[in-house]
Amino acid sequence: MLLLGSLLATFSGVANSTAAALQKREAVEVGTAERSFRLLAALVRRPWWLLTIALSVMAWTAQASALALAPIVAVTPLMSLGRGGLVLAGIRWLNERFTVSEIVGLSLVTAGGIAATLSTPDRVDLRPLGVIVLVGVGVGSLASSWIVARWHNALAYGVAAGLLYAATGVYTKEIGDAVARNGLIGVLTPVGVGEVAAMILLTTFAQMYTQHGLQRANVASLSAATAMLSMNGLLIAGFALYHQPYPGGVTGVVLGASLAASALGTGMLSGPIARMTAAAAGDPEASGDHAHHSHTVANPGASDLPEPNDLPGTSQSQLPPGFERTSAPRHRPGEQPRDGWTARQENRVEREA
Repeated sequence: MLLLGSLLATFSGVANSTAAALQKREAVEVGTAERSFRLLAALVRRPWWLLTIALSVMAWTAQASALALAPIVAVTPLMSLGRGGLVLAGIRWLNERFTVSEIVGLSLVTAGGIAATLSTPDRVDLRPLGVIVLVGVGVGSLASSWIVARWHNALAYGVAAGLLYAATGVYTKEIGDAVARNGLIGVLTPVGVGEVAAMILLTTFAQMYTQHGLQRANVASLSAATAMLSMNGLLIAGFALYHQPYPGGVTGVVLGASLAASALGTGMLSGPIARMTAAAAGDPEASGDHAHHSHTVANPGASDLPEPNDLPGTSQSQLPPGFERTSAPRHRPGEQPRDGWTARQENRVEREA
């Protein structure tokens, strides 16, 4: 059972990572003009994004089965193994760039998740949680995610989604346990229907936060921040709600160190994610273009002509006559092309004359 549950958890992680990469592409193409649930309304009209939802449903089904067959501390770390593929997909397919801090942070989060499997207990608790506890999990995650998301940056959106996914993980385990105890009929009880409805509601909010975050940060970094909250939240639920024993001895130390490594890795991701959020908002200093802009400001007389490539969002037809979207040196219509140094020298001579 442990082996099958581990395989299903791994599949769930890879499927979720693939869906995240596709969602990143679709969310970026939609643009940041859409806000709140209007972003989801724009995305549901895109076939590729709908495919990611189908893939996510498959991943959820595998996760629910895995949680019924294996302990939480075995399932949640294995679900993070697809994050390495997100880095490759981001570089090769999504044209993303990763700093050294991001790579180290991603490595710490992933290594912490893998190390947690060393402390796997040998039993799975199938006893259901009480209704009051289930309601508290849902309301608490909604309230805390709303508070965090009010910061309106990529890291805040990732943390908010992670809090909601931790709660949906609890509901997923409850649904999987009910099926393991009584078959599919176990989901058709009032509590089971409520759990499904709550999970759909929380997932909708989590998807909204995730799409906003994907528009502002690298998919692997955002997924790591989200997974750290959802994984650790579910691990804490395993100890606090399902009474899974905290391991003693060396394995307990390893589990504690792995959780600390995941938290440290997420902290290292916060800086790059914040800079990418500022860049997405149009801050040149955060995007790394401040050197170019400061050079232009520091030399206002170098040329009074705009640089075509510095006109974001313009097509060739929108450029002034005589300009082309090219990296060639600037020149006025009818003049011979001049390199930048010659143009500056001639402008200086004209001003002195």
